[in-house]
Amino acid sequence: LQASLAAIDGAGRQGLSGARGRMATAYELLGVPRDASSDELRRAYHRLAREQHPDRAAGSLSRAASVDFVALQEAWEAVRDPEARRLYDASLRADEAAAARVRARAAPVDLGEMDYAEGSDGQGVWSYACRCGAAFELTEQMLCAGIETLECSCCSLAIRPLYARAAEDEERHAPETSMHCGAGIETR
Repeated sequence: LQASLAAIDGAGRQGLSGARGRMATAYELLGVPRDASSDELRRAYHRLAREQHPDRAAGSLSRAASVDFVALQEAWEAVRDPEARRLYDASLRADEAAAARVRARAAPVDLGEMDYAEGSDGQGVWSYACRCGAAFELTEQMLCAGIETLECSCCSLAIRPLYARAAEDEERHAPETSMHCGAGIETR
């Protein structure tokens, strides 16, 4: 499930990445609350499977739609039987606890303190040196997804980038912070 969700999340598929830029859970993919009954899970799965099945969109099926259906299948497999659901829920709780520990130890860093550059694709990339010598890199796509923390790839340090989404109708967007995701980003 995590591999398919990562493929979807990496593609930036709207509606499949969960809140604040984290990957969607099986429950989010199925459109049900975590405490949904087995019957509610089954009905949600069958409804979505009918809507997203590759045979329904025969000639116009894109790779993204195929990945969506595979992720839906894997989400259903993760929660369809009580034992698999119990293990999946335990894994979610462990992931949430780990994310909370990262957030708790993350040092706040204002976006204005980070170095800004545009990549060859025209997307903005902010970087910030870690004390281990590596660098934290923050992309516009990550900001659009609402990322909360960045972990260093070489050590256990983490930062929490401080930024605010600017209202779309405000005219004070700085050119280097205008976003392609429909919202501006400004430093705090």
